[in-house]
Amino acid sequence: MDTTVVAADESAIRVLGLTPRVQCCHNLEGALSRAYDLTERKAMNPPDENPRVDALEEYVPAPGTVTVFSAPWCRFCTGLKSELDASGITFREVLIEEDPEAERIAADANGGDWIIPTVLFPDGSIEINPSREDVSQRLAELSQT
Repeated sequence: MDTTVVAADESAIRVLGLTPRVQCCHNLEGALSRAYDLTERKAMNPPDENPRVDALEEYVPAPGTVTVFSAPWCRFCTGLKSELDASGITFREVLIEEDPEAERIAADANGGDWIIPTVLFPDGSIEINPSREDVSQRLAELSQT
């Protein structure tokens, strides 16, 4: 059976007895069908129980740059990437739906949910849905150390 759900917000998902797993910065637009098996009422591909810190090594950016974990359907990701480009901040984009390890990293950083954009800094720190100003400020702080 094919099930389609249209939800105006996260509360509509909770009414169905589901727990949001994929969030585009608290916006479930485009993510519901990727995140849930509605016939079973459970999240598909649950995140690992134990975060894999060693997995970050592949994604840690060079000094002065960031890694942005994102998805093409996420308007917050698109906005942040445009602002970073306009500001001259170099970033590497990693699409979490195409990279299972990146998906696990984004989920681990967010308590089991994908909340994107998730930004990884050269020191291994992570910020969730930062503004361009937040990214600039954090990179400036890191350059001082």
